[in-house]
Amino acid sequence: MSDLDRSPNFAGIYYPSKKDELLDKRNKCFYNSYFGPKEKSYKLLKKKIYGFVVPHAAYEFSGAIAAQAYYELLDLDTDTFILIAPDHKGIGSKISILTEGSW
Repeated sequence: MSDLDRSPNFAGIYYPSKKDELLDKRNKCFYNSYFGPKEKSYKLLKKKIYGFVVPHAAYEFSGAIAAQAYYELLDLDTDTFILIAPDHKGIGSKISILTEGSW
């Protein structure tokens, strides 16, 4: 399996283009937001997880909710995840499957 290089097409638009600014914004979503997980022991779900619906708007609008969802996945014993996402531009196939690489 080869690595997939995905260019940051929206850097500077929906998220910062500078690495340290992006990391700072991400950390705020996790640790300094009312809706984020805040600390390592802040798991909300105590049951088996079958899936999440995770918003993907700009960090200011949904970053903390997404952070909580992804935080819940940390201790899962799995190496496969299925991501279902919209094609905002309507260009290309109706359905796409990544057959090589990693995301």
